[in-house]
Amino acid sequence: MKKGRPEEQLQSQIAALLPKLLKRTVEWTAFPAGGGGRVRGARLKKMGLQPGWPDLQFVHLGKYFGLELKTPVGRVSPVQAMRLKKLDKAGGSVAVCRSVKEAIMQLLEWNLVKNEYRVRRRPNDGKLSRLMASLDTENAVRPRRLGSSED
Repeated sequence: MKKGRPEEQLQSQIAALLPKLLKRTVEWTAFPAGGGGRVRGARLKKMGLQPGWPDLQFVHLGKYFGLELKTPVGRVSPVQAMRLKKLDKAGGSVAVCRSVKEAIMQLLEWNLVKNEYRVRRRPNDGKLSRLMASLDTENAVRPRRLGSSED
């Protein structure tokens, strides 16, 4: 990943894949509330923005899902951790992902990915296997769940 804004780059890579991967019945959006300085932050707060919401948000069949994206060394802030816990308590599903692969694995676990991308028989069978093989294998670990010791 290039230097500069690695979390922004990670989010852009994932967002580019979502139209292909997600079921038609999944609605999603990015939540770019960070950056812009104090003036922008004050304006957004005045407009009702609450801090700590996940970067990518999904709704499917009446259920909320949120992905907070971090670099391999990035940390979830205390405000973000509080928001993720509140969303979980409210019935949503949230996870922190540190790579494109982690995000895809989480979307699969939540059953938001089109059936054509789900592995049916063998681990190396189908579109998803080819997509995953094409991604960087560095940091290929499972997403961290809410309440893990690193969050």
